[in-house]
Amino acid sequence: MGLVAAGVVAFKAWQAASDPSVQIAFPQVPGFASIAGWLAIPVMLFLLYYLSRRPLSKAGAPDEPAPPTAVM
Repeated sequence: MGLVAAGVVAFKAWQAASDPSVQIAFPQVPGFASIAGWLAIPVMLFLLYYLSRRPLSKAGAPDEPAPPTAVM
């Protein structure tokens, strides 16, 4: 599903770059317009924390053997 979404986004970007009459509109919430900039700061801090701490919490013990490597 993620590959399909990436393909759609890439196609829309290519379409917008090649045809200036195509307008890509992102949804806007009128109530958040005044605080959107300040709201982005804690959201980005949370994402930074989550995306760095989650993989570290799932790491194995240092004395465990490494997983087998994939052979192609």
